[in-house]
Amino acid sequence: MGDVAGIVLSAVQALEQRTAALQAQAAQGERQSVLIAEEVAKVYPELVTRNAQGQVETIRYQELTPMLLNEVQHQQQALSIQQRQLSAQAQELAELQAQHTRVQAALEQQQAQNARLQATVTQQHERDAALTARLERLEAAAARAGALANR
Repeated sequence: MGDVAGIVLSAVQALEQRTAALQAQAAQGERQSVLIAEEVAKVYPELVTRNAQGQVETIRYQELTPMLLNEVQHQQQALSIQQRQLSAQAQELAELQAQHTRVQAALEQQQAQNARLQATVTQQHERDAALTARLERLEAAAARAGALANR
């Protein structure tokens, strides 16, 4: 049935609408959109009636309306499906954004912890450097004391 709906929609879209002023309404300036039977016959010949000579006479509007209604229903179903998909995608996006926020917070915590650890390492290096310098001084003093004791 979807193929028929697609054909109908394609055919209807191919029809060129003409605006014609109806004689009874011309004085009031009202305009009405109409379809030209010959143009309808080119794209959807089943929607027109022909005379004995095969010339197009009129459009079978009574058949056009159910086809258009059917197509509107199909489009409404497609729209409903798209709305459900959009809703699901919006929910997924919200979940991904929440997950991103959690990951970002965890990353910031890791960065803060890394900064604290780096500061601790820097302090430890400073202590090690100070102890190494003190040890070198003590060793130098011990060497001098040993040399003095040997004299």
